[in-house]
Amino acid sequence: MASLKTRTIRDRGGMVAYFNQLAVAYAEAHGDPDRLLEYRLELILRCCEGRSGVLLEIGCGTAIHLANLASTFSQLIGADISPGMVDVAWRKMHTSPYRDRIDLRVDPAEELSTIDDASVDVVLCVGALEQMLDRDQVIRQVSRVLKSGACSCS
Repeated sequence: MASLKTRTIRDRGGMVAYFNQLAVAYAEAHGDPDRLLEYRLELILRCCEGRSGVLLEIGCGTAIHLANLASTFSQLIGADISPGMVDVAWRKMHTSPYRDRIDLRVDPAEELSTIDDASVDVVLCVGALEQMLDRDQVIRQVSRVLKSGACSCS
């Protein structure tokens, strides 16, 4: 397993460039990818128990969580700052039997400009919030897009 390295990124352009560079070969760097995915999905499903409407994942990367949650939700939206990550995700979703439920967008979490107010039942953010440059603005946007009584999981 490759060792993790700390990088300082000071602006949106640097963030986009970094994740675009990683996109094609992006892989789990924190341990066994299958075990971690299974663990994360179990936690997500427990947190979202009883919810089946619209799920938004901010910082979706290559959309591995969305692909595995597609049978549970009626609509899934993935938003990421990196066009490279979204492109890789679209290529993966092309073969999914649930591809008609999944919409992937280049849309920074600080803006969520493609998401309507009060239109989302669940917002999911897995391992990405710490990489977002303006977390307060992300929280404001999550609050804006969530329906009344909805939940967020990070």
